[in-house]
Amino acid sequence: MTTIYTVHAGNNNTDLGQVGKAASILGARRAGRTAVRTMLADGCGYYTIRDANGAQVERGERSLRTGREFVVSA
Repeated sequence: MTTIYTVHAGNNNTDLGQVGKAASILGARRAGRTAVRTMLADGCGYYTIRDANGAQVERGERSLRTGREFVVSA
């Protein structure tokens, strides 16, 4: 059985909701980072990857605080 990961993105002002799905964490990470860079103001915000049960697998953030680099926390 393949796990499908869902990706959600947003920032302090905007909640984009679900922005993608992927069969792998790497694919989900790519979808999340792309959404943050292209859909949020100044390309800053966060993405959250959730498994099929809704449990958070990974959270990434890109902001001034992180030097505009993605920082990942589990």
